[in-house]
Amino acid sequence: MLRLGWCFQSWIALLLLHSTRRTEFTMPLENPLQLRYRTSFPSINDVDPGIVLPAFLAFLLFSQVPVAFIAFDTGLPNRSLMIFVRSLIAIFSILVILLDLPVRFKLWARIVCAFWCFYLLRLLFDVSLFRVQLAYPAWEIIAWGVGSTLLPTLAVFILASRTVKGLESSTLIISGVVALGFSLLYFLLNLNPLISRFELPELNPINAGHSGCSLFLISLTAFFCPAAELHCRLRNWLLFSGMAIGAIITLYSATRSAFLSLLLGLLVVTVVNSGPRLWRSRLWIFLAIIATLVISSLFLGEQSLVYRLLSLGKDRSELDRLDFVFNGLRYWLERPILGQGFHMHDFIDQLVPDLPRYYPHNFLVESLILGGLVLGGLFIAFVVFTALTSIRLITTSPAEIWLVLIWLQACVYVMFSGHLGNVPFFWFSSAAVCGRFQALSEVRIARQRP
Repeated sequence: MLRLGWCFQSWIALLLLHSTRRTEFTMPLENPLQLRYRTSFPSINDVDPGIVLPAFLAFLLFSQVPVAFIAFDTGLPNRSLMIFVRSLIAIFSILVILLDLPVRFKLWARIVCAFWCFYLLRLLFDVSLFRVQLAYPAWEIIAWGVGSTLLPTLAVFILASRTVKGLESSTLIISGVVALGFSLLYFLLNLNPLISRFELPELNPINAGHSGCSLFLISLTAFFCPAAELHCRLRNWLLFSGMAIGAIITLYSATRSAFLSLLLGLLVVTVVNSGPRLWRSRLWIFLAIIATLVISSLFLGEQSLVYRLLSLGKDRSELDRLDFVFNGLRYWLERPILGQGFHMHDFIDQLVPDLPRYYPHNFLVESLILGGLVLGGLFIAFVVFTALTSIRLITTSPAEIWLVLIWLQACVYVMFSGHLGNVPFFWFSSAAVCGRFQALSEVRIARQRP
């Protein structure tokens, strides 16, 4: 574990060293004290975000799955490894934020900060004043909300808003192919892929399925990018590998929300791009997905995605989720302005006593229950703002449509699974979209100046 941390820190240091510009002659030579201060304390402008951001996004998107397989193979506790990994992410995020001081946040970041400030204040009031019994410790809720979600989200926004040039997806695709390819190979060789879903005792198939879906969508958009024809055949093989690995993991995880996101992304790419060659490629990709779906269903039986799709509305977990949503909305209407707060844990747990549930598996419903119209309104403002920015980003930079697709995927994810703090994917994908559009807007304004 210490060796892993040392390697990560060395990698970050090399990136910063490689992308830091020399500033010896930016200050007058007659002021050595000022020169020493300038060269000793770099800012975010001394780092090339175009290098750091793709590597950081790749680590956020694809690290959980291989870490779970490493823990499974070595016998190390997966929870301890993931706490270590998330600690590294939080430390790096704090470093990015400190280098950007004083932070000048736009409207999107203000909405995010207001949302999480209200969330944390409600938690502190409920615990300290009203003695609300939580389903798990308050420090863990804060660690999820701040360390795993808010800090990486702000760091991604800062890096994205400072990336002046086009954001390349090659780093993410290579990282995804290596990380998920290793995990898939281990699964095929050491586990029983003929009767088992793509999961581990400490790896939720939902998380694994969405990691595969992200790799598929990023590779798909890179393949259909108009500039793809200008690149070498090796790049196309890399993209095909990304699409294949991503689709297989998505289908073998038998996660319906990930499969829906995959189809939604394929539909969006089909609408945005046109041309007979692209239509033929889309047809082959679609047929390959269907073939993989059918083959996996023959082996997995009741665990297959086909069976889970055909049994839609009959599965007990789905009925529980519907119960959480409808009863949660009724519970919110009892206190519509400020909500019920963290009494939600006890309320959700009483709905299904046999299961340790404490959240409604829907971000909007959870926001309304916890903070009423205040927190729910901030959440709706966050989603609407990101959706409008996504449309403008596609218009401004069509090659970066993959950012929009992974945010749409995250939206599908959080409408059916997770709670506000344990799906950072939803928040940092929005940060990437809004940060990139802000950077492109500032570049356009700068070019228009005389």
